[in-house]
Amino acid sequence: MVSIRSRYVDMGVEQYYRQHAMDYDNPHEEIIRYHLDFRLKKKEINHLSVLDLCCGGGEVSRFLIENGITDVEGCDPFTHELYVQNTDLPCHTFDFKHLATKGLHKEYDLIICSFAMHLCPDSMLHTLLYNLSVSCNQLLIITPNKKPFIDSSSFTFENEVIYNRVYSRLYTSQFAK
Repeated sequence: MVSIRSRYVDMGVEQYYRQHAMDYDNPHEEIIRYHLDFRLKKKEINHLSVLDLCCGGGEVSRFLIENGITDVEGCDPFTHELYVQNTDLPCHTFDFKHLATKGLHKEYDLIICSFAMHLCPDSMLHTLLYNLSVSCNQLLIITPNKKPFIDSSSFTFENEVIYNRVYSRLYTSQFAK
């Protein structure tokens, strides 16, 4: 089986999702569910409104709905149709560039970005994070590596959980309401 990461290298992220948006299947769903379940049990994700950023097929959103968090929206420029098909929830089509230049037009209690933030180009990461920080109270990033580095000008680091070589990091916005 060829990994998604190697397909990103061969095809590029955008080209991969242009070709595979409707048949995308997140191979890390079990790990994502572990991280979310851990944080739910610690009462870190009992929020009223959640944006599932880079939502893929809706793995995060389905977990949240199953656990009683019902004000959930997705956002993914490539898999938005798959997300709606799998979750019957609304999904924005913003990409990192749009979010870095225009931000969000709604506020959320929590934004969760799973297995995607490390793909944001370094040149727009700071602006993206600032725009997210003014639109949410907390940010949860689930990532297969130590990237991205989030400086303290937008978010304050709260804690980190590592399971099966995957990190979940919780941050509080500097602008939290």
